[in-house]
Amino acid sequence: MKRDVERTINLDGRSAILRPSDSDLFVVAQTHGHKEYDIGDRTEPLRELARSWRSEGVTPIIIDAGANVGYSSLYFAEQYPEALVIALEPHPQTFAMLERNCAQHPRIKVVQGALWLDEKGVSIRSGEDQSWSHSVTRASANAVPSFTVDGVRELMPNSKTLILKMDIEGAEREACVPSSDTLKTCPCIMVEPHDFMLPGAACMMPLIAQIANRRMDTLLLGEKLVFLDAAIST
Repeated sequence: MKRDVERTINLDGRSAILRPSDSDLFVVAQTHGHKEYDIGDRTEPLRELARSWRSEGVTPIIIDAGANVGYSSLYFAEQYPEALVIALEPHPQTFAMLERNCAQHPRIKVVQGALWLDEKGVSIRSGEDQSWSHSVTRASANAVPSFTVDGVRELMPNSKTLILKMDIEGAEREACVPSSDTLKTCPCIMVEPHDFMLPGAACMMPLIAQIANRRMDTLLLGEKLVFLDAAIST
């Protein structure tokens, strides 16, 4: 199949582009088929929290780090109508697809860049010719922008992070190293662990250290771990 073949699909009433020859089909199966970001009965308390923040003049944001071509961002925007989604994606070609898929959505802000331990830029390490397998490393030449977790939040003044989602191919290890107010207060953190592809890297340990003293429920949804403030469940 040619690499440039594209299809238009319907996601919750909005059109999106899918490339059958890339990993798009697998990604949309996760987001809208298996619904790996659906937290069930805990969704409504998060929506209520977002409404409460709005009433106080605070913008609830969802940080979608590793947004790929935008299916997860579209899902979050549909499920949490009070929130603004900041969709972060470093790879140029994948980011171009993200822009196309989210261009007509007023509550999705797309940003080319990667979640990282500092804001000095990163270099992209290509995966197995599939857009969901690209990863990042410390910048050398041809750097793309990088952001800390708190730095992404600061892109939207007077905001609080409702959900932090990370599917960043092992960079959760670096991104969660700096002390972060967001990690210490965000009521819902969704992360895909990548220790399976980086043996011995202990990729999840920095995040676990940041939230160790918080009362959080832990859910397993497909390939994702969800850490949810225990107050949301009561």
